[in-house]
Amino acid sequence: MLQEILSVAKEQGKGVVFLDEADALSLEHLLPPAQAREASARLVAALCEKLDALEDFSRLVVVAATNRTDAVDPSLVAPGRLDRLVEVPLPDGPAQQQIFQMTRAQAEAAAGRRLVADVDFRSVLPPMGGMSGAEVAEVLRRALEQKVHAAGQGRDKGLVTTQDLLQEIDAYRKIRAVVEKIRYGQYL
Repeated sequence: MLQEILSVAKEQGKGVVFLDEADALSLEHLLPPAQAREASARLVAALCEKLDALEDFSRLVVVAATNRTDAVDPSLVAPGRLDRLVEVPLPDGPAQQQIFQMTRAQAEAAAGRRLVADVDFRSVLPPMGGMSGAEVAEVLRRALEQKVHAAGQGRDKGLVTTQDLLQEIDAYRKIRAVVEKIRYGQYL
């Protein structure tokens, strides 16, 4: 399928092919280790062949994204292939605050009402350090979900508070720690 997509894009003469989660080409998440290595090698070789076949001044751009650079096959980033590396750093405190405010505004617009009380960002931002934009949004989503559950049980029907966010940040960090251990084989 990957070869076909690149062939169609090449026939069009111009365009952008975006390979999200390029680390998934390793196939370790789908197959047993020996099969994953073999299938990944075939997949990466096919992709490299297609990338090598692109003309130097082609109007086709292939972009790949990953948050696991350790899992990307080195042959993919060889000269003439996916050889322009751009690091997108995690958001700093002010950017996290903007992401939070945008996510909050979207949730409140969808609900048609206010959902979050005034937040003390001096308390919330330090423990959010190192979180991606998706993780910041996930913390808010989880805090909102907890309020829905509480309201369904006849308990707290109020707005999400700074304290609610701090509890969700703590709970989320614990879950992420376990996920990272699993990802790097420390729980296997």
